[in-house]
Amino acid sequence: MDHLFWNWRFCGKCFGLFWEEGQHKGHCSEGGGHEAAGLSFFLQRADQLGEYLNRSGVWEGTGAQDNWRWCRHCYTMFFGGFDKQGSCPTGGAHDKSESYGYALEY
Repeated sequence: MDHLFWNWRFCGKCFGLFWEEGQHKGHCSEGGGHEAAGLSFFLQRADQLGEYLNRSGVWEGTGAQDNWRWCRHCYTMFFGGFDKQGSCPTGGAHDKSESYGYALEY
């Protein structure tokens, strides 16, 4: 399924999500690179969430929080549903200008 993105990992230093498969693991706000700490997640493009729910039924009875965004500067996934987008370790706020919206299952 090309709209599911696997191997997003929880960083034990900054508590953000980063993509484990990438050649560059991003910039951790706590310094250096991210450090995977046990939990692994998959994200789904939110614009395809409804189609996936209706077609497969896999997500019935579960929830998903949408409005997760990818920062093009630090490569971290952050929640974009707040007025302020959070501090990017590369300087300034996170930049979601090149990001789809993603949903995180819970």
